[in-house]
Amino acid sequence: MSWRSLFRSWTALVVGSLVVVCILWMLATTSAWSTHLSGDVGVFFRRVVSFRDAGSWAGLGANEYQPGALFFFLIPEGIAQVVSTDYTTAFFTVNAVLLVLHVLILRYAAGPAPAWATLLLFLAAGPISLYRFELIVSFLVLLGVLLWWKHRAFLSGLLFGIAAATKVYPLFLVPLLLRSPDGRFDRRRAFSIACGTVVGLGGVILLYLLMGGSIDSLTNGLRYHAEKPVSVFSVLGIVLLLAQGLTGLPIMPVNTYGIHGLLVSSGITRLTSVGLLFTLVLAYVLRPRKHAAAPSFSLMAARALCVLMAFLVWQTGFQPQYLLWPIVFSALLVTRRSHTGILIVVSHALALVALQPLFPTGFSPFLEGLYGAGIPSDMLIILAVFLFALLILAGVTVRTVYDHWTVPWKRFL
Repeated sequence: MSWRSLFRSWTALVVGSLVVVCILWMLATTSAWSTHLSGDVGVFFRRVVSFRDAGSWAGLGANEYQPGALFFFLIPEGIAQVVSTDYTTAFFTVNAVLLVLHVLILRYAAGPAPAWATLLLFLAAGPISLYRFELIVSFLVLLGVLLWWKHRAFLSGLLFGIAAATKVYPLFLVPLLLRSPDGRFDRRRAFSIACGTVVGLGGVILLYLLMGGSIDSLTNGLRYHAEKPVSVFSVLGIVLLLAQGLTGLPIMPVNTYGIHGLLVSSGITRLTSVGLLFTLVLAYVLRPRKHAAAPSFSLMAARALCVLMAFLVWQTGFQPQYLLWPIVFSALLVTRRSHTGILIVVSHALALVALQPLFPTGFSPFLEGLYGAGIPSDMLIILAVFLFALLILAGVTVRTVYDHWTVPWKRFL
């Protein structure tokens, strides 16, 4: 069998997916990764125990997770009860299945190149994907994009609404769905998308409230995310850490809500919010060129990736698992003739790999340096490499969007 035939083979893709899952599972059970990753799964399980004991969400107490995430946490518990295993194993199993489904759906919808690129990026991300609930959100987003492509507007919006009830970020992708795949704006289609999103998001929240949840719990969760300190892995946080290492700039590390970060003046964080807003507006006002190539997933993926990269670059609360958000859209930009798509995947993979010596495998010595005499120089170099890869990914994404789409003021640029 030739390499080309192997590349296109469904069997090879399934085998490759299973091999990647086995590698990630093996890494996930080693102490180097599990020490700082397993804590969140324990928190998820405590939410499940609270629901199981009370029979509702009424006794949940302090909670930072959205209703969709809470319902997702119940799925591994049901599996664990049926097959008599522990919650962590069941949680890993659900995420492993979701990972394989990502790859197979992309193979069906977009061809072998995006599917293999997705597999490569999940491998580069390490086992964090098994420990978090990002995969259920990106899976719903992927299905929503596929339904959008098939002109199933209401169902697409419905899935995006359910995803937004689990993580907020899919809500910011919904404006990209208001145009049809050929770039036209149809009021009836936009109305169907909006209705589906409201039904999906509102339905999950309503179910949560009917099962004992409270509005206060929802607002407290949003407040929790708003009050998080500047992450040491955010672009702003890395710039400050590098400045401290090079010039001795004083920084003030803090631990708020169990999150290690930096205390930064509100004026600086407002500037990052302005940058985020500007980038989102840029992505939303884009119009397809009249002479653009035939519509494809790539055009939608470029805009979606631009929105997500806006969050990754400007968001001060950045966490390592957020790099999983754009994997699907990075992979969709890979085609046989696209050097830009390959550069996007390579820079994305480099960012994923570069972060792992800092989190989770080297997080303990990193924190010792943060709260002690200073972060070691080798870790500062790794931070610089990560920042470089992230900015290259963002820059190439913006360039890709600029090439395929036009903006009202482009003739003045």
